[in-house]
Amino acid sequence: MSVLKEMFEKWDADLPVTLATIIETKGSTYRKTGAQIIIDSTGKRSGQLSGGCIEQDIEENAKELRESIENYKVLQYLNLTKPDEIWGFDKGCRGDMHILLEKSNWLKQRRSILEKNLMENNTIFYFIVLSHPRNPDLNGKRLLTVNHLVESYDEGLESVIDWIGKVKEQDLQSGLLFDPITQMTIYCHKFEKTSPLIIIGSGDDVLPVIELSQKLKWEVHLGDFRENNIRNISNEYKISSENIGRNIDSMENFIKKYPNTTPIIIMSHNLDFDALALKSALLNNQEYIGVLGPRHRLNNLLAKINMSYRPAIRNPIGVPINADTPEEIAISIVGEIIAFNSKQKNKMIKVEKK
Repeated sequence: MSVLKEMFEKWDADLPVTLATIIETKGSTYRKTGAQIIIDSTGKRSGQLSGGCIEQDIEENAKELRESIENYKVLQYLNLTKPDEIWGFDKGCRGDMHILLEKSNWLKQRRSILEKNLMENNTIFYFIVLSHPRNPDLNGKRLLTVNHLVESYDEGLESVIDWIGKVKEQDLQSGLLFDPITQMTIYCHKFEKTSPLIIIGSGDDVLPVIELSQKLKWEVHLGDFRENNIRNISNEYKISSENIGRNIDSMENFIKKYPNTTPIIIMSHNLDFDALALKSALLNNQEYIGVLGPRHRLNNLLAKINMSYRPAIRNPIGVPINADTPEEIAISIVGEIIAFNSKQKNKMIKVEKK
């Protein structure tokens, strides 16, 4: 839900925001359905939807939309079915992309709902009617749902709400919904939960990991026993941190705050403290436990806590790229966690659809 947080920051700065969302793709495209970026009134853009081929056009359209009375428009980039007349198929990816461009006023008016559910890490669904041939007055009307309960909606959408209610929430993903009876087309956006990450340690080598994680909009939670270190890091990077006592209860209480699907990196370089972290992570059945250091150090940690190796433990941590510097090691670690998070997301979708 990083896009929501970015919009909050823009609103706090009193900057109007335009939201650009990929609502449909065909063929090869740089990003897929559900990808979003924002463009503020100064023209500053957050993120990208292509390799740079269409961003300028999106920005120009965003400016036109801000200056118009319309609230939304759909942009089409048809490089597969209707290639550029001059460049043919060689301009960008060989695929079609449909992008919904909309003012964020409606969402801004419902900021309290968004912030509350963002804080509770709930999955928020946002719907907008793109086309309703039988009732064109419904075009552009919106609603928000959380846990299949309607939080807010525009007047006149009662029948649409009834229709959406018949769709199981586990079947809803970001994409277009079509009602063959009314010929209505709706875009449904699923604001995904923020990816959390636990880091145990506060040495200099955690900094590149934090920096990369923040670029990916992950929510970093730092824990260590060195109060000055964690305070300085927390202040510099604006992340949550906790001074963990050097005992098993304090460590367990810290780790149990987060789901066991939350990746945890153990890298304090203190054998006793790392042992506490490893034991707590194993007792909490964490599904990803990255332990920095060579295998013989992991064996020492396991012997110290009298526990055996489990597949959830990643050691040596990270993708095997012969990383050497702290920055390279951070790339290796983050790459492995990206792969883990992707598997978790796919697993959840498969379970939900059963």
